[in-house]
Amino acid sequence: PSSRRSCSAAPCAPPSPPAPQQSLPDAGAVPRRPEMECMGSDGEAAPLATQARSYDLITLILSSQQSGLAPEQRRVAVRRAWARAAGSLGRPAGEARDGRCSVRHFFVLGGARRERLGGGGDLLFLPVADDYRSLSRKVLAAFEWTARSVAFKYLLKTDDDAFVCGARLISLLAPLPRLGLYLGALTANKTVVTSRASPSYERWSDPEYVRIFGSAVYAPYMQGAGYVLSADLVSLAARH
Repeated sequence: PSSRRSCSAAPCAPPSPPAPQQSLPDAGAVPRRPEMECMGSDGEAAPLATQARSYDLITLILSSQQSGLAPEQRRVAVRRAWARAAGSLGRPAGEARDGRCSVRHFFVLGGARRERLGGGGDLLFLPVADDYRSLSRKVLAAFEWTARSVAFKYLLKTDDDAFVCGARLISLLAPLPRLGLYLGALTANKTVVTSRASPSYERWSDPEYVRIFGSAVYAPYMQGAGYVLSADLVSLAARH
């Protein structure tokens, strides 16, 4: 029988304020493994099946240091809203608190001289450009840091202007495969912007894609506002 455990489909609002996350002053201090988990490893999901506990979900929230976007206000709103429920997710009614899921949130910011954690441990600063055109490099740099720094089952990439219902997401992920998972809202047959006459050219042009793949149509992909990858795919992306 499967070693997975069903997590509760609780409402988005937390039943009680969660315990504060541990303060992590430096990137090297992030705990690789959590004290608890609500989703056991799949017996077929080697090497996870042979490991000690791993975080059920790591959430990378793309943010920035660009003051014109009011990023700090966005981060405060996320912390006070959906991120507050992280400490109480996955605890079925009547069960001990050890049934909680292990979820960590990191806001991803560029423009740093080196990798480091700040802001009490939930700000991940990376030495990549912090502008819109560099988002893909920023995401990959965050994948690389996460893959080598934290043991986890799934990773959610989202943005600081998005709202995530963590309880529903955990319940959705609980029965799904631990390997090879790429979950989100699918976009297919999207044309690459190549014409300079297009009003979207400055923001969305992507000549590198056409040069590398020889196609003016993107391969199917999940929309960037929110998608989930299993740990093996995060590691694969980080390596390549």
